[in-house]
Amino acid sequence: MNNDVVIRKKKEKSGIFAGIICLLLGTILLFYNEARAVDTRKVIGVAEDEMIEVSSSLIDQNNEGKLIVTSGKIDLINDMVYDEEFNVGVKSAKLDRVVEMYQWTEECEDDSNGNEKCTYTKKWSSSIIDDSNFESGYNNPEQMPYQGKTFLMSNVKLGEFKLNDELLNQLSVKSNYISLSESVASSRNMYVIDGYYTTYSKDETIEIGDIRISFKYNDASDISVMGVQSNGSFIEFGTDKNDYKILKLEERILNGNEFINELHSENNIMTWIFRLVGTILMIGGIASILSIIKYLASFIPVLGKLVINTVGLVSILVGISLSLLIISISWLMVRPLLSILLFLVIAGLVFLVIKVNKKKEIKNETLQ
Repeated sequence: MNNDVVIRKKKEKSGIFAGIICLLLGTILLFYNEARAVDTRKVIGVAEDEMIEVSSSLIDQNNEGKLIVTSGKIDLINDMVYDEEFNVGVKSAKLDRVVEMYQWTEECEDDSNGNEKCTYTKKWSSSIIDDSNFESGYNNPEQMPYQGKTFLMSNVKLGEFKLNDELLNQLSVKSNYISLSESVASSRNMYVIDGYYTTYSKDETIEIGDIRISFKYNDASDISVMGVQSNGSFIEFGTDKNDYKILKLEERILNGNEFINELHSENNIMTWIFRLVGTILMIGGIASILSIIKYLASFIPVLGKLVINTVGLVSILVGISLSLLIISISWLMVRPLLSILLFLVIAGLVFLVIKVNKKKEIKNETLQ
């Protein structure tokens, strides 16, 4: 048997297996997401009823164990936060060391005949890119010589309240630290280029495996916190029946209602992101399973392109239908009306799939 045919058959079998895995992952993700969305919404509702707004300038012991919202200026008690390894210090509550390596990345897609073609490009990445399935000659290093790291100031306050590490980790790091030391770079056989410590000089071509290290820090002034008052600081708020917890910092002044709206908005965004990812997994799973049809059709020049396009359309319609079905089942006990509407949408998509298949059969009969 021709070696190319053997390789192709192995790819088709692996494609079907990958398709089944994608369908399982998509199903699990969609079910989990709807349960998570409901759980989150319930906890936010309880928080809205129980929260109280307080001043950060005074800790009232009567509020111990209660959900509070407070705001004000962030107070950096210590002088600096340090990355001692690279002698970087800055007056900030949070400092990030960002380590990136120049690596190969792969992008694969099917051509008009259904054959997979892969292209390779170089890019900076903060994690090791797996090259186990790359073509020969496109190899990445197995590990980073340096690791990215976050440094937090040990004594940061909001008025009289101390901010713990869980809250400080929520701070953004948007400002670049550019005062890098030439002597530190030289001691590590590195260079200083455009705000980076690098393993290459300005006169050298960047090669696979080269490293660049940058530093970013937080420069927030006004902040707001929502959490349960506990021993002069904050802990998570939650309920006995739900998994979702609330301990949140925002880098702006917010009142209680604005915090609640922010939480609802984040929940909605996260819900739709998961729905999109789940639907993409379902579509990809169907497409992978149907890849055997594209393989067989590729041997018939007249039908090849038609079948490939049809399989893509069917994969999208079936994938979306399955996703909506799973979402509607998840919501059946929570929002029956929404489930009914989704079932109607699914019925319409099923009708489209049947119509597409009928058109395909008519075209096939015409070609024959």
